[in-house]
Amino acid sequence: MTIVVVNNSGLGNRIKNIVSAVRKGHLIGDVVDIQCGHESLFKVAQCVIEPLRDHREVMSTWGLKMLPEEEKRKILREPRRLVEYHDRSYHGVLEGTIDLQYFNIEQEVIDEFLRYFALIVFNQKIIEYVDSLSSGFQVNDKVGVHVRSWYDAPDRHSILFRIEDFYKKLDALADEKSFVLCVDHYFVRDAILKRYGRHRVLEPLAREIGHVSFDARGSVGFHSLVDMLLLSRCGSLVGTYQSTFSECAWWLGGGSKLVYIPIPGAILELEEKFYSQQEGSLAQNFWRNR
Repeated sequence: MTIVVVNNSGLGNRIKNIVSAVRKGHLIGDVVDIQCGHESLFKVAQCVIEPLRDHREVMSTWGLKMLPEEEKRKILREPRRLVEYHDRSYHGVLEGTIDLQYFNIEQEVIDEFLRYFALIVFNQKIIEYVDSLSSGFQVNDKVGVHVRSWYDAPDRHSILFRIEDFYKKLDALADEKSFVLCVDHYFVRDAILKRYGRHRVLEPLAREIGHVSFDARGSVGFHSLVDMLLLSRCGSLVGTYQSTFSECAWWLGGGSKLVYIPIPGAILELEEKFYSQQEGSLAQNFWRNR
């Protein structure tokens, strides 16, 4: 039979869903039917032509999932450190995944998943545009900055977004240091431009901003993928807490770039409360001191 991939969420979610499905299809010898509305942006190479087992499932996830039989495998270097907040119980949701763990993932697992990210073949026009921007901005030695304000999700916006958290990291850069900026809304872009000036903020001209899940316009998808690939080529990354967009940029960049994730104050307060009760001390996320 087949694994059917159905996902109408944002670009990062779709890519992660596809990677998980193709990996599972290869491991169990199954065909993967991808129905994610991605055809104008990329294609996915697959090596299973005919299914080897009588199996059918619909896969709609935002996670990089391990198979149930891999439960005993060592996946993470340190125990996962994520607390519950608002409407999500992440301890349960993230079980059996490597989501949002970056350098906390064992290297052999990173290498394995990179082989599946490499099966994504991007639209040649997008690649040519990204090549041009990369050369013009000299992104190899630049910091790529992705700010997700969650303006389209009021609960997340109120808990997970505080632009001052990004300012702290960007303020620490040398005054003459420019950085590549990718955002989900114009109000974030305008605030950062006002603070750091156009001479320091690098961004594509005529970009249509929109990294949100419900925005299916082709032009937004094009520019969103340009942003993600541009970030992936930067020398290091500043990403957004719990953003699969930031996460996919890191994976597409080879899963080895230095990444800094500002942790929202509300999450730090929850962590301190949770871990002081559980362990008597504040848990230190693996990326916090990077």
